[in-house]
Amino acid sequence: MRRVGLMLVVAGLLFVAVASPSAEAAGSAPALEQTTPTVAYNSDADLYFVMWVEDRGDGPDIYSKRLFSNALPQGGPSRGGTAVVRSSRTSGPVRRQDPALVYNSDIEEFYLVWSEETDPDDGQDVYGVRVSAAGYARSNPRKLVGGPGDQSHPAIAYHSTNDTYLLVWDDNARDIDEVWGLRVRANGIPNGSPFPMVQGASNAQDPTVARNGDGFLVAWVDDRNGNTDIFGRRVNSNGLPIGGTAGREYSMAGSLEEAFAPSLDPASGTLVYNVYDPLTGLDIVGMEVYPSGTTRAARRNGIVVPAADQASPSTARNPSRSETVVVYADNRSGEFDLYGIRVRNSRPSGRDFPILRDGYLP
Repeated sequence: MRRVGLMLVVAGLLFVAVASPSAEAAGSAPALEQTTPTVAYNSDADLYFVMWVEDRGDGPDIYSKRLFSNALPQGGPSRGGTAVVRSSRTSGPVRRQDPALVYNSDIEEFYLVWSEETDPDDGQDVYGVRVSAAGYARSNPRKLVGGPGDQSHPAIAYHSTNDTYLLVWDDNARDIDEVWGLRVRANGIPNGSPFPMVQGASNAQDPTVARNGDGFLVAWVDDRNGNTDIFGRRVNSNGLPIGGTAGREYSMAGSLEEAFAPSLDPASGTLVYNVYDPLTGLDIVGMEVYPSGTTRAARRNGIVVPAADQASPSTARNPSRSETVVVYADNRSGEFDLYGIRVRNSRPSGRDFPILRDGYLP
C-alpha cells in the first residue's frame, strides 16, 4: 500500500515485535512490544476490553486484557494478556495487524476483526471472529474479505436497527487506495457483497466507523489536498450514503501536519488521531464530533503525554462516567507498551497511566 514516507516508517516500526537480546542472554523473559491496540466498552459488565498485537515467538498474535470501568487494568499493568487469536508453530508465518473490536449488547459479545497475510503474493485479507464477553474466541476465524491486492486497516461498528455490523477497510486492488464496506450479520456471516464507500482520484486509507444516530459515521485518511487529512461521511444503517448534503464527503480535521490513524468513539463524541511533530515524535490529537458528524476545529487539542511516540490511538466511551478512554502504544520505555488516558470533551481528564508494560509472564 502506498503511503507517505512517515506512515511507512511508522507502519514498519509498529508491526515488528522485538525481543531484547540482553534479556534472553540473562535467561529472563524477553522484552516484548504491544502494538496497534483496540478498545471497546462492555455496557453489560461495566468494563473495557483492550486487544492488541504481540509476538511471543510464533508470530504476531492478538491478545486481550480487561480494564475496570475507570479503564485501570485488572491485575495491574504487569499482568499479561490472554490469547484470542493465535498461531501454532506448524502453521507457518502469519502477519496479523490492526485489530478492531466492537461490543454487541444485544447478544452480549464482542466481534473482532483484523488484517492478516499468510501469502505475500495474495496480500492482506480481513478476518473476523466472535468473542465472548469474557474475552475468548467463540469460533474459528472467518475470512470476510480477500482477493487481489491488500484489504487492510479494518474497522467495525454495530447497529441494532437491522442487527448488523458495518465493516470498513482500505483496499488497493485498483492501484489507488479506496474505502470499501461489507455488512456482517450478528452471527459473523457476511450479508451481501463488498461495496465501495469512498472512491475518487485521491487515496482514501485507514478508515474508522462508529454508530451515528440512525446510521453510521465513517472517517478516513485522505490525501486529496496534498497531505493526509481526515475526511468523513455519514451513511445509513446499511452503509449507504445519506441523501443530500448530509451524506457528502467533508473535511473533519485538516492542517499542515500529516494526520493518520483516526479512531471514533462509539457515541461519535470524540475523534482521535496521530500527528507527527519533529520535536516530540508521534502525538495524539483529540477533536469533538457533533451528532451531525461535524467537528469544531477551534476545539482541537493535543492529548498531553510525556515525550515519546504515542501511536495507534483507539477510543471508547463509558456513558455512565461521561468520559472517553484513549488507549495507545507508547515507547517511552524503549519498546512499545500500552497506555491509556481519560478524555472529556476531547481534552485530557487527568494523567495517562500504564495498561500493559512488558506483559509476557512465563
